[in-house]
Amino acid sequence: MSARILLDPSERLEGMSEVNASFPTVTPSAVPMVRTKPRRIEATGTVLSFDVERAHGYIECDQPDIGTVVLKAGILRRAGHTTIFGGSRLSFELLQKGERYIIYRITRIDHSEARRVNSDVLEFANTRMETQSGYKQARISCYKRDAGYGFLSLEDGTGDVFFHIKTVVKCGLADLYVGQPVLVRHAEADRGLIATEIISDRAPGKNRGIRSAWIVGR
Repeated sequence: MSARILLDPSERLEGMSEVNASFPTVTPSAVPMVRTKPRRIEATGTVLSFDVERAHGYIECDQPDIGTVVLKAGILRRAGHTTIFGGSRLSFELLQKGERYIIYRITRIDHSEARRVNSDVLEFANTRMETQSGYKQARISCYKRDAGYGFLSLEDGTGDVFFHIKTVVKCGLADLYVGQPVLVRHAEADRGLIATEIISDRAPGKNRGIRSAWIVGR
């Protein structure tokens, strides 16, 4: 059977007009596009757990209508930490997308009720040392990450405190920089004071000024 070629545009096959009439014409403007902006919410909550290897954890919000939300490692790093202990209290901003809540920014961290790793004992250079002080205010005076150590200057002027990079990692700090305010507990070693615990004493997102940044635990 030979194919039929239509040379005249006005020429139609039998029944074509009836077929075309059965399909309505739809224009793009007939379907309106509705976009809703995510709603930003301020919230508080308690850390239930955080898994460093899986790079996320969970927070139980104080607001019952929100419930439990996921805390991602990237958001925590922006607040200056690579890990966080269960029981820590957080203030943060959420983005609500439909029925989902996503942590956008951490604004405050309170470690006072955290279930910490044991910081009462430090094992260093084959020596076991017990913490002999409470929390003291200090500032980072030197941090040589490649060498694995640094020094803190106590705010009360009583001297400097040596710290090892293992203590930095154990305490879950993402970075340290010269001039950074911290809280420290220390023990006494043969050559002076040595830090057994370090806690960042700055608000998340605060301007870091002149920075000698060393990223730890990435």
